[in-house]
Amino acid sequence: MKLLLMRHGDKRDDNSIENNENLSEIGKEKSIKMAFVIKNQLNGKKIGKIDLILYSPAAHAKETADIVAHILGFPKAAKEVKEEPSLSPNKDTNDIKKYIEEKIEEFNEKIVLLIGHDPQITNLISELSGEEVVLDRAGVCCLEIKDIHKGENPAEWTINPYVDDKILQLDYEITNEYFKHLSEIRFKLLAFVPLVSGTAIGLLTLNNEGQSADPAGALILGIFGSLVTLGVMIYELRNSQFYDLAVGRAKKLEWLLKMPLGGLFNGRPRPEDSPKIIGRIKVWHDLGLALIYGTTLSGWCYLISYSSLQISQIIKSNGYIFLASGIVAFAVLLISVLMFLLLERDRKRLGQGEGY
Repeated sequence: MKLLLMRHGDKRDDNSIENNENLSEIGKEKSIKMAFVIKNQLNGKKIGKIDLILYSPAAHAKETADIVAHILGFPKAAKEVKEEPSLSPNKDTNDIKKYIEEKIEEFNEKIVLLIGHDPQITNLISELSGEEVVLDRAGVCCLEIKDIHKGENPAEWTINPYVDDKILQLDYEITNEYFKHLSEIRFKLLAFVPLVSGTAIGLLTLNNEGQSADPAGALILGIFGSLVTLGVMIYELRNSQFYDLAVGRAKKLEWLLKMPLGGLFNGRPRPEDSPKIIGRIKVWHDLGLALIYGTTLSGWCYLISYSSLQISQIIKSNGYIFLASGIVAFAVLLISVLMFLLLERDRKRLGQGEGY
């Protein structure tokens, strides 16, 4: 059997000896990272998954177990995640070993995670492995149990949060995957929204008679299309916040990992270093987003205005209808671009955004 021994994450009050103390924010963050480490270690070594999680009755140990169980994919209230009194702070290693010994046949060929306290957990590791292991809060040690009665059960790996570069490297890899995922979503939206919108607007407005075949239908479709485009644009702006977060986090991790070339994210060009069109207009992602979404939204607004004027007959001449609709569309385009530029200004002020 494999036995994983883990200390609970940091409590809100480290000086408290109460068992009802919950995890601090740092404790939660460490527990989350270590859960991913455990998952990565098991997947990387292809040794299966954890079959059972046992935790101390203390509130912070249970909270640590809940976080780990969630990330490892255990369903809520899973019977494989349960409290074990022998892991209580007032118990010693003999109580824990006695419990393991009683369950040795049940635990055979399984991977079991114990979440408890110091010094019981670190003492247990030493007694079972014959090695002195330093385990920080939320740290994990994996033992290959051959004989519970002998101190010859080797420690296969020991990882502590924030201390071991493996944690930072894993965090960096996860951040990169998250950044890649957001970039793919952005690219797909940029390819799909203008193409579909442009095709629909063109089919409904460009014909020999200068009128759409069904102004009422075109009006309804225009309202629908503008609302969908506006929704996608808001979604994209929210994605930009996560995008900024991923970039900022990756930069910090590159610094902590002391990457010899500075890292890809820290090497990203700043806005002032970008090329310019006509000597003044900066080539930048947010400007591209503003033009794409602004143009798409203005196209739908053109269709709404064009159809509305046809239905109302306020303006009789098709030429004037076209001109009035074009003015409305251009105004919407300017407002959209201005909105993006103002948001970019705010992001720059907060030290966010592309290249900041």
